[in-house]
Amino acid sequence: PAKLNLSKNYPNAEIAMNMKAKFSGDKIDNLKGAILVEDGYYKNRFGDFDLKGLQLLSVPGEVSSELKFTSSYFDIDINGKYEFQNIAYAFQQNINQFLPSFNFKTPKNLEANIFNFKLNVKNINEITEVFAPGLKFETPFFLYGKMNSEEATIELEGSIPKMDYKNVSIKDIFIGNKIIDDHYSSKFNFGEVTHSRGIHLFDFSITSEIAFDVIDNKIEWRNKNDSLHYSTIKTRSVFTKSNSTSSNFPKVWVEFVPSSIYIADAKWQYKRFVSVIDSSFIKINNFNLTHGDQKVQINGNISKDSTEVVKVDIKNINLEDLTQKLDDNKSFQGVLNCTVNLSDLYRQPVIITDVTIDSLRFKNQYIGNVFLTSYWDKINSTI
Repeated sequence: PAKLNLSKNYPNAEIAMNMKAKFSGDKIDNLKGAILVEDGYYKNRFGDFDLKGLQLLSVPGEVSSELKFTSSYFDIDINGKYEFQNIAYAFQQNINQFLPSFNFKTPKNLEANIFNFKLNVKNINEITEVFAPGLKFETPFFLYGKMNSEEATIELEGSIPKMDYKNVSIKDIFIGNKIIDDHYSSKFNFGEVTHSRGIHLFDFSITSEIAFDVIDNKIEWRNKNDSLHYSTIKTRSVFTKSNSTSSNFPKVWVEFVPSSIYIADAKWQYKRFVSVIDSSFIKINNFNLTHGDQKVQINGNISKDSTEVVKVDIKNINLEDLTQKLDDNKSFQGVLNCTVNLSDLYRQPVIITDVTIDSLRFKNQYIGNVFLTSYWDKINSTI
């Protein structure tokens, strides 16, 4: 597969199959007929899976065509007009519709992509074990949607019962992306997010409304299943043409609306602050997260200019409060103060840190006051 440019990430992968085919056409867009894999396998350094029973069926029509792929792992059903070689342009047209500052240039007189699709996932874990070890899904689940490049619309909806990846487990995943009136509405909802170290989030959702070069975004979650206290992060991102001559990516002005979040049952708040992204330049102005006299402050610029600095100040952080919700809590106690200066992050990062911990205790054993100073070793890439 690597020599065929099918799988550059797995240079020693193997693929073999016997198939029956009866079709006409020189590409999948105009394929007419069927292809059936009678026997076969794919194998790489992580494992292998069986290719037996894979089938592709195409029934073209003057007005609408149908393309079906079936297997023991998942099925895909596509109905309508499709020109898959133009799919990338269709996505760019969709972005231009709602975020015109991107101003993607697409060829004129393209064949349209106007189709509905359904994805029925049955036993995908045999494939994820080979290509993404540690990623597992609870099946079956369904995703469906449609594309209309003439109207610059793309929709995707569906739900997934559960997804696990290494130490993270996510339950009750809902996906909803569609056009409502003149804006694009996107929502991802996760019923429960769990980390193996004891972190639990409930009703975690990401909601975005996109139109006229503006994205209004809201992230919400609860730390307890029966809690009425929601953590909320609200932002408004405004896209404009970039001042940079080296990038076509728009300039983004991001306003963070005053909000509250709960960390280990404690309510932390931040006031309005602004971040600006323009090509490789990122400005963070007046980030100030507080809980009583405990503070996290961030100010400065990230840039290819090595003289630009981002400063992070962490003040009066109660370690016992911060770590009490972790399952492997080792009873840390003490008050953390820390200053971090960051510069030249794109090339040779310079990281200078000063840390003090007053009255540090570990497992109820008093250690004392701790003072640490560190810097980034450019040559060995270590702190």
